Amino acid sequence: MSMSMKMQVAKYLSLASIMATVAWFFWNPVGWSFEWEPIVVFLASLGAFVGFDWKDHSGARKTQEEAAGAHPSDVFLFKQLLELLPSTGVIHFLKTHDFLGSFKRDEINLIEEFLYEWGNAEHEFQDKDVEELKVQLYTAARKFNTLVGKYTSPNKYGFQAVRPDHYEGGHQRELEFQKEAEEIGDAADEVVAKHQEFVRAGRQKFGDGSI
Repeated sequence: MSMSMKMQVAKYLSLASIMATVAWFFWNPVGWSFEWEPIVVFLASLGAFVGFDWKDHSGARKTQEEAAGAHPSDVFLFKQLLELLPSTGVIHFLKTHDFLGSFKRDEINLIEEFLYEWGNAEHEFQDKDVEELKVQLYTAARKFNTLVGKYTSPNKYGFQAVRPDHYEGGHQRELEFQKEAEEIGDAADEVVAKHQEFVRAGRQKFGDGSI
């Protein structure tokens, strides 16, 4: 359970405690008489509820203030990059595909688009920490793309594959294919890891990328 969810649970438990102490205070099995105990419990529960509610609002306000303090161009770039490379699509493909098997070239086209468009000053973040993470993502993507170009080729079905349609070499050549596929897979995993680091940092600083 996340910290925010735990806070919400505690908040609603304190609200339930408030309601219970009110019922306790007015409970009249024989004849009502004033007692201090429910008053004390009520005030303690009310204080806890107010405290949790204040933390919720202050946390949301802090996130809004952090996003508001970001450079507008950074917020715009972050939104652009999330639209180009969301965690679904090509990033999910890199995370799940076994590169010993074949794949369609267009399944990784957005990696090439990212490399073509984002290696220039127009796509640099003003925030140095986020820019460094973007550079790390760019470097990982370039390594992956280079290995795909080095080790794969189109087969007769129009798919990219480390195995050509016809090859000789038997078991030894198959071991080489496995090694090449593993190298591509490791590079793909690095792209996924760097992408997730970038997204987490960007969301912390820019929210969802809306201005």
